[in-house]
Amino acid sequence: MITPWKVKSKSSNADWYGAEIFRAGLAQQPINPYFVTTTKGKRKADLYIPKETAKDCNLDTTQELLLVDPQGREFPAKCKKWKDGRIVVKGGWRRLCRRNLVAEEDKCICEFVQGRNDGRLVINVSFVRANGHLG
Repeated sequence: MITPWKVKSKSSNADWYGAEIFRAGLAQQPINPYFVTTTKGKRKADLYIPKETAKDCNLDTTQELLLVDPQGREFPAKCKKWKDGRIVVKGGWRRLCRRNLVAEEDKCICEFVQGRNDGRLVINVSFVRANGHLG
């Protein structure tokens, strides 16, 4: 299967900002802090947040999160900071991916949006399918 973006090897740096997706016109670049990711092979339940993005949006790792898919369905999650400094979202990510039939080759655009009154941080998730369609 041919994808509209370069497939990076595991040893190369990830393209956290999805330059190929936006240059190809497959999606519109978000205005708020965002990152682009895929589901990870053995860690499909974990959503990793790049350190630069966490710093840009002043991410509070004790804060609860709400993952929102393109249909407006909400998936509660929690943020954890590992000993090595990596930030991961636990809970909600696997259910969101299953509910939206996300394949390993699909790109997920995660955009931090203004929080709600209940104090939870909101991440809007949209998808660019490996076949080049928005999902």
